[in-house]
Order: sequence, then C-alpha cells, then structure tokens
Amino acid sequence: MRAADRSDLGIVESVRIAKNRRGWVLLDADLLRFFRRRFPIRWSEDLLQAAAKRARDTQSLTARLAAMPTVDLPGGALWKPRNPQLYHRPREKDEALAAVGQRTSGRRRKSR
Repeated sequence: MRAADRSDLGIVESVRIAKNRRGWVLLDADLLRFFRRRFPIRWSEDLLQAAAKRARDTQSLTARLAAMPTVDLPGGALWKPRNPQLYHRPREKDEALAAVGQRTSGRRRKSR
C-alpha cells in the first residue's frame, strides 16, 4: 500500500514533522485509543532522548571517576602463586620461542 493510498482511506494523515521528515497522525479517535492501549506510540525524538540521557549519565560517571584521587599500588608482584615452580618457564622453552619469533617470558630471570 502506497502512502497516498493510506491518506485516501481517511485513517491517517501525513504531516510534516521537521525539515525533511514526515510522519503519520491517526485521524480516528477510537482507533487512536485502541492503539494506545495496546502499543506504545512514541515519536523518534522520545527514543533518542533516552539514548541522550544514557550518554549524559555515562559522561557524568566518567567525570566523577576522573575526579577521584588515584590509588598508588604497591610495587612488585601483587599476586604470588602458592607453588611458584608451576609458573616457571624453562630457559630452553624461552630459547625455542625466541628462535621462531614468538614472545618469551617477560619476567627477569634470577641467576642460578
């Protein structure tokens, strides 16, 4: 059904909303009441306002977090394993990884 056909039925009327936008208005009050009870009828601006509010809330949260004082974390390892030997990478594996161009262990080696 084309837009002209909808207007010819007398159910809706095409109206200019903004410069390059058109919308539809229900002409029949009973039909409008029927739809309002069963479906949310909103303008696109209403939907965009919710997105704008979320963006403002995000910006205010970011500003509050940026204003908070920074926390200095202690130097050194923050996590220490129960069994450090499980997390020790053998030197041979680091050499093999380096030979094929892969990442080696970033930890400093203790001299043995």
